[in-house]
Formats: sequence, structure tokens, C-alpha cells
Amino acid sequence: MLWMDTLLPPAVDARTPDRPARWPVVLAVVIVVAAILIGVGASVTLPYYSFSPGPAYEIDDLVTMANPDPIDGEFYMLTISLSPVSVIEYALAQFESSVDIIPREAVRPVGQTDEEYRARNRLSMDESKTNAVYVALNYLGYDVTVSGEGVLVAGLTEGSPVEGVLLPDDVIVKVDGVPVMTSGDLTSLIGERAVGDEVALELLRDGKPVSLTVTLVEHVSDPTRPMVGFLATTYNWSYTSPIDIEIDTTNVGGPSAGLMYTLTLIDMLSEEDLAGGRVIAGTGTIDLDGSVGPIGGIRQKIVAAQATGADVMFVPADNWDELEGFDVDIEKVRVETYLDALAYLTGQQS
Repeated sequence: MLWMDTLLPPAVDARTPDRPARWPVVLAVVIVVAAILIGVGASVTLPYYSFSPGPAYEIDDLVTMANPDPIDGEFYMLTISLSPVSVIEYALAQFESSVDIIPREAVRPVGQTDEEYRARNRLSMDESKTNAVYVALNYLGYDVTVSGEGVLVAGLTEGSPVEGVLLPDDVIVKVDGVPVMTSGDLTSLIGERAVGDEVALELLRDGKPVSLTVTLVEHVSDPTRPMVGFLATTYNWSYTSPIDIEIDTTNVGGPSAGLMYTLTLIDMLSEEDLAGGRVIAGTGTIDLDGSVGPIGGIRQKIVAAQATGADVMFVPADNWDELEGFDVDIEKVRVETYLDALAYLTGQQS
């Protein structure tokens, strides 16, 4: 047997050769995908608005009049911040007790432009200020008049049963035969009815009389209260006063500061010391008869009140139940009329 020198192939290592780690790639992919999802979620808006606590304003700083009586204390009007909602903001809001998500149509009718929405809120604010001046001066014995020529249909709530029945710019002049001159008149009459009741409306449409019947539905912010289903303002309201009073509300709109305007004006126009060195916050619309109406965003406003260091907050009776279980370190006072607030401030509350 011949032995030959043979060149053998090198030995093969059976172990798997080193490969680049995969986790950095996976992590990078996850980060990119997450960034894309976050970007999409932040840019895609939903048919909702968010209500969050807004700034508070010391009212006497907004009022201009001759020879006001100085206020010993502070009266605050409260606001909410209203914003469109993205997918991400909607998700985050579920974990924030002071933020509420409201369907868009409950705030702003479909088809209404930004300018139309702002104009409606300005009208509501102007009417609120006028009502407050009337109530305050009337309480103090001054001769003052406020009137209107009916209730203007300023917008319609999507899905409302009166959509297509009432039209924008209709002017309602009677409810069940009772004349209505201001939006407050309409609110008072509807508030005496119940959800499901039918009411007869007489209105002017392009100057021509129209009669129709509508069924009251649940209010978008409180199902126990009835509403017709449209946005109302006073048509051609007029105002006369023996005292020149200006309230500069800058870019704030809506009617919800009416009660607090009323209390501030009474304090500024009389020797009566209502504030008594306290920080007073509150909210609520004011009608010409002095009744305090409900507002939106009550939970956000009580958070804003707490941020001012307020000693007390006045809460409209119709909003009272919304604060059940919502704990804040502030005294709450339920009011149905401005007289309830006056009774508390002067120590005459029963």
C-alpha cells in the first residue's frame, strides 16, 4: 500500500458564523412606524371639540363707567378653551377628568363658517352684557329698558327634528301664542315644558308670517331639559340706560358670564360691599327676569375657579348635578336667580 502525501482541505468549524444583531433594526422600524402613527393621529381630526379649563378674568378690570365704587375683593368670569380634537387628543382626553369631548354639532352647526360662529358668540356676549346691565340697574332702582323684536334662528343643530323645518334667519315672534321679544323669553317658555311636548311657533320668514308646530327634544348638554334644536339670539335688540357702562370682553364670546357681570355691576354701582374682601367666581347666563341659566363646560370652569384661589363659586341650578362626584377644594353655591347669589354674599341665605 502506497502512502501519498495528500493536501487535505482545512478543517470546517461547525459553529454558526457571527451575524449582525437584529434588534437595532427592529427598534428603528418600530420607532419609524410609531412616528408615522403619531403624525397621522395628530393630524387627523375627529368630529368633536374638547372642553378644557380656560383663563379667568377679573371683571371690574373690564368695566368702564363714571365714578365706580371700588370693589373690596374680586369677581371673576370663567371661560373654557374650545379646540378641535385629533385622534391622539381624543385618546389622551379619556385620562383627564377636567377635559370633556363634545360632538361638533352640539357646539357648532354643520356648514357654519368660522366667522359665522364667532359672530354668533359675539352676539350672545353682547346680549349677556345688556341683560346684566338691565338686571343690575333695575335692582338698584334705575330706569332702564331692553327689548327685541323676536328670536333669530342663528343656526341649526345637526340631526335636530327642526332641521329643514326652521331655516336660518327665521325670526320667532310667538310660542304657543305668547309673544317672545328676546332669546331669554324663549328660553323661559321652553324651560316650562318637557321633552316630547309639542309647541306652536309663529315666525317671520323673509318678512312673511309662518306658523308651525315642533316637538321638543333632549338638550344636547342635559337630557332632562327640553330644547327646540337651534341656536338663538335676540333679533334687533335695543338698549337704553341712564348710565353709560362699557364692558370690554375682548375675544371672549358666549353668554355664560351674565350672572357675574350682574353681581359686579351691583357692587360697583352701589355702596353695598358684596365681595367683602373675598375672591368670588361663578358662571351662568342671566335673563331679563334675573333667572340664571345653564352653561356648557361647568367642570372645566370650576377647575378654572380653583386656579384663581376663589373662596366660592356660583353654579347654575341646572348644572348642579354635573358636578356630583367631581371634587375640588372650593365652596359651591347653587343659584336659580341672581337674588340667590346676592343672598349668599350678604349673609341672608336661608
